[in-house]
Amino acid sequence: MSQKYVQTLWTNTQIQLSRLLTSEIFGPKGFDSRQKANDYVRRLFIKYNDIMKKLDEIYQTLIHPQKRLIIRILLDGIVGRLIELKQEMIKFDCCEYTYFEDLALDQNKTLDDLCIEIPRYFAEDRFKSIEQRNHTIRMILDRLEQSKNDLSMKSSFDSLLTLKIYHTNVIPLATVLHVLQAHERARQGRVHAYFMRQMKNELKTKEMMSFNDNNLEDSCLIIQTVWRQKYAEKLFDRKKTENAKLLGMILPRRKLPSENSIASRDKKRRDLQLQHHQEFDEASNYIKQKIRQFEETEVKSRIEHVLIQWLLESRQLYGQFPIYPSDDLNGSATLFKEMTIAEVQEFVNKKPTMNELESSKFIPVINDQMNIYKELFYERDESYNKEQHYDTLLAIDNFRPEVENEIRNDIDNILHNELVYLKLAIDNAEDKQTKKSKKKKKRKNRNKKIKDIVANRTNDSIFEELVETGIILPTKSVYQQDFIGDYQYLTETMRYNEKEPMPSLLDCQQLTGSQNVHLNIPLRKAVLLSGPRGSGKELLVHIACNELGGLLLDLSPANIAKSFNTGKIYFYKQIAHEATFSTD
Repeated sequence: MSQKYVQTLWTNTQIQLSRLLTSEIFGPKGFDSRQKANDYVRRLFIKYNDIMKKLDEIYQTLIHPQKRLIIRILLDGIVGRLIELKQEMIKFDCCEYTYFEDLALDQNKTLDDLCIEIPRYFAEDRFKSIEQRNHTIRMILDRLEQSKNDLSMKSSFDSLLTLKIYHTNVIPLATVLHVLQAHERARQGRVHAYFMRQMKNELKTKEMMSFNDNNLEDSCLIIQTVWRQKYAEKLFDRKKTENAKLLGMILPRRKLPSENSIASRDKKRRDLQLQHHQEFDEASNYIKQKIRQFEETEVKSRIEHVLIQWLLESRQLYGQFPIYPSDDLNGSATLFKEMTIAEVQEFVNKKPTMNELESSKFIPVINDQMNIYKELFYERDESYNKEQHYDTLLAIDNFRPEVENEIRNDIDNILHNELVYLKLAIDNAEDKQTKKSKKKKKRKNRNKKIKDIVANRTNDSIFEELVETGIILPTKSVYQQDFIGDYQYLTETMRYNEKEPMPSLLDCQQLTGSQNVHLNIPLRKAVLLSGPRGSGKELLVHIACNELGGLLLDLSPANIAKSFNTGKIYFYKQIAHEATFSTD
């Protein structure tokens, strides 16, 4: 699809998302019953899920780097909101599994339309690094397999050679004669079979030569009759189809693209996206340098004037200089941050309600990205940028706040030190934050320090050893659609009869996650997959690793004891070191 059509799809999706956010922000926050709250949250979940699928498709098709960045942040916000709504559904329904059978009937949709699909940008943005990691694992395993085969062949050859040397003078004469007779009889049998085949071929040749010419003419006439009949039928069908197309009764047949053409088209699109992204990254440093070169003096003087004015006014009001904000509080940036009227009213008028929805951390992120889209791309004329390269003017506006923050941090460091000397000179008192409490002398730990075994090792050597020992396993090339199953269709009936429905296979494959989402919600350290043998537990693990680009580690006690029987410290250091660089 063309970039113009994708832009139209993005605009329509933004309108749907704007309506959904408006209805959620101004919608009810508390409910009389858990059932009403759960129904409301489930409807929100379905709408956000539909928008996420559309935005993921748009993100995969767009090649403009700045547009992709906005959609990427927007997708992270929507995925985070989906996880928040999932937690709300668990809270209201008191069940880890959520069923949408009744809502699917109300909205005239199938349960396949409501399923949660893993966004493709999780793994595709790290496509090269994941491919390189999987290639390294395969190379190490192939090398191990080859060394094992060579060792087994060498051992078998040595044993065979030893057996031959041992039995050289032991074979009796009768055995030798028996072997020679068997080989001679086999040779005679092959010669006899060869002569028999020649005789059969000669008989067939004689029969063909004695064939009657009259029978041959009759056979040719029958073949011609059948061929002309089939040809006439085919010609009639072709004429009939052409007349129907001419009258508009049949649409012309559309040639479907082959799998190879689709794969080559996707590869070309990914290469183009990567090329534009690299151009944008290379230009970002140059643009920041130019902003610093032309605007640093003005920005520095403006920020210094505001901060010095704040210091003098604070001394005039309170009789002493204020405590300068630390770096943990974002420095002087906190002085310019104010609460809006809506936030103040919400904070003052907040009342506890029953079955209340918790405030979302991701709605502000989604709202900010929507406002950025409206300001930058909603009615923007891009006739000059048909190839969808990065926009320099937009890049300057995007990087200007980053440069201002860097300049503000430099000014904070300077003013913080100057404020200490000002307090000493004027107030004749030290800054409370500059006082250092005397530390008590600690006794030296007489215990021996544990030697860091992996300190002087490279990441590649640690990775290779973990693969060789069977801790890191290769992931199978399986996807979400390979997990075959069906949904639970009798949830409402079973709950009407006061029975809790058991989840089916497709109810268990709801997987979502992102690195940026994990920064705002608590991580799940463990997930329990239980079920009988052959129910798909291992397949779900491989699907999660393959779709999300994860690293598969076998940390079962039996595998750890088999691979690392010399001590646990070395093993855990290796795992921690490997997990650190594999997630980067």
